[in-house]
Amino acid sequence: VVLIHGLQGHPKKTWLYESTSFSRFKRKPGSCYWPEDLLPKDFPKIRIITYGYDSHTSHFFSGTANQTNILGHARAFIEEFEGLRQAVPRRPLVFVAHSLGGLLLKAILSQTSEAENSLSNQIVYDIFTSTVGTIFLGTPHRGSDYAQMGQIVALAAKTLQVDSTTSLLRDMKVDASVLELLNGSFIRLATRQNFTIVTFEEGRALGVPLLARDKVVPHWSAHLGLDDETEHKNVINADHRKMCRFEGAESAGYGKVKRAIERCLRDRDANILDFEFSQALRNLYTPETSLRYESIERRYSNTYEWIFTDESLGFKAWLESAEPFFWIKGKPASGKSTLMKMISNDKRVSSVLKRQDQKISIAAYFFHDRGSQLQKTLQGLMREILHTILSDIPELRSLFLKAYRRSSSYFLSGSKFEWGLRTTIPLYRDILQQNIVNASIILFIDALDEYSGNYADIVKFLRESNGINKTHLKICFSSRPEQLLLDSFIHLPGFYIHDRTKSDIREVIEATFRENPRIQRDTQSGSPLEKNKILHIQAEIARLAEGVFLWVRLIVDEILNEHTNGASIDELLDLLHSVPRELESYYDHIMANRINKKYAAEREAMFEILLSAVRRLTVKELFVTLQLIPVTDLKNFSVSLPSLEEARRRIKSRCGSLVELQFVNKSGRTDYDHPLDNFYVQFLHQTVKTWSGKNSQANGRFHNENGYSFLIKM
Repeated sequence: VVLIHGLQGHPKKTWLYESTSFSRFKRKPGSCYWPEDLLPKDFPKIRIITYGYDSHTSHFFSGTANQTNILGHARAFIEEFEGLRQAVPRRPLVFVAHSLGGLLLKAILSQTSEAENSLSNQIVYDIFTSTVGTIFLGTPHRGSDYAQMGQIVALAAKTLQVDSTTSLLRDMKVDASVLELLNGSFIRLATRQNFTIVTFEEGRALGVPLLARDKVVPHWSAHLGLDDETEHKNVINADHRKMCRFEGAESAGYGKVKRAIERCLRDRDANILDFEFSQALRNLYTPETSLRYESIERRYSNTYEWIFTDESLGFKAWLESAEPFFWIKGKPASGKSTLMKMISNDKRVSSVLKRQDQKISIAAYFFHDRGSQLQKTLQGLMREILHTILSDIPELRSLFLKAYRRSSSYFLSGSKFEWGLRTTIPLYRDILQQNIVNASIILFIDALDEYSGNYADIVKFLRESNGINKTHLKICFSSRPEQLLLDSFIHLPGFYIHDRTKSDIREVIEATFRENPRIQRDTQSGSPLEKNKILHIQAEIARLAEGVFLWVRLIVDEILNEHTNGASIDELLDLLHSVPRELESYYDHIMANRINKKYAAEREAMFEILLSAVRRLTVKELFVTLQLIPVTDLKNFSVSLPSLEEARRRIKSRCGSLVELQFVNKSGRTDYDHPLDNFYVQFLHQTVKTWSGKNSQANGRFHNENGYSFLIKM
């Protein structure tokens, strides 16, 4: 706590109460020097400093006055104070300034803030950044007529042939330019640094003969004129000189200053908490949890329109009902994720939920077994939906702060706060039971079957998700019809998606055929018989697909490639009826008939590496690992990476369509130094990963090593 005196002040006498007014430096009975007698008792852990400078209009007993003005006094303070701060940088500072000392304080903060970009003056800049509170006692923020008294004293001094300090007096005039600049600068800095501001005005006029019996600093000048949230305004029932001198601990004025210091310290703690909490909130969101959602593309605009128009499905009726859950079931690769993304983005969902004076949040999360650990866990789910809820309903921020306060004590000092289940689950429950704001929340949770934990945990989470009080909660989730989920949720409204997508599959097939150049020629110049055969092939693919979009994608690609390479329409029909209709059998078919046998060893190595990785690998990481497989001495080896196009061709020739590249979201990362870092490499679908895992166990791809040992070398 640094105390700065004002005009005609003294570093000790300004703050010293004495029962007899005519005293010099000797302590009198009944006196109270509150910075020494009171503050240490009330604040035993603070350091107390009083600062003195030459602010007299004339020194009657010390000769010529100092010609330095307010800005010069600020430089002098900084030079002296910098030495005290060398050993204890970042110690929080609370300034208490009387009268002109408040102007000096503003100049100090202005000058120290300008040292931000100076490496040699970081201790100086630290004075500004460490300031947590400013308390002004009778400071003329917008000018003061008290300067007239200084002019009278200066006139008397001249008769004694003693110089007078006129620059300080000039700064004290109403609306003086320096005052205006200091005031504007201080308000900007206070907003930037968010330190506490307390302003006191004097409650009584100055009782000095020959002067007007008014307050030295009037009400309009003693306060900055800011809003009550920014500036805490108060009054001390004393005149300008006595408002900073207190008889003892029971003095009303001291009690107010003491509480002002307490407020500064309390606000400082709150600001630190708010800053740390804000940092924690920023860490709540991670792009990683939304990668799967963002990777899903809707290729055809009319696909899945039926979910809103077919009343027999009950989806729209469910939105309007009190029923909390809706389950979309389906075979693997039947389009569940695409449907979930489409409906979670559709404005018709929010329009149904919207009620008067009610906040709405629509959050979506997609479990992703081929992704990182966070993308397939309950922790990832909680972080994504909580971030969305806070973004949509900021009124619930207090619940997040409560959760942060409740959980931050678990973390060691200096360690990074993590939004783990210990924090997020209780927070989620608080939101479901809140009474702060009328809120309608709908969650779209995709691919429950790709959750990496025990299904019983996700079942428990759903069963305990009940909105009460002011929270109205609905959850639409999708998954394969796994037995545990059927046992738990068979009674819920919903439907099987593969029973509803025949028209969508036909649209996908027709659109893909239209894009093929040879098919275009056949439909334009071919015979009516050939055209009918093309339509027949399309209809057969749709019939055999049985609602599985991925099978359609793979077989259409194979058929069109064969046609481009010269196969006739009749040969295409034969091919269609010869391929397996089950996905895993079809993957075996691709490996046996579409991949050159000479690439088998490298293909198996690629599958093994992708299967063993606990997170998605970049193309660069895959090829570095491949080259390290035969290496036995990691101290002596070299790696030669292919170009991006060479890498694409090599993966395609070894793995066919079962492995894909996906562009990397570089948000927040700067560690990319090669084009192969720009793409992830991953299995085409979860069913491919499952199939590859079964083959690895059955065939024993590698006897002495496996994907884990390959990856350790990288």
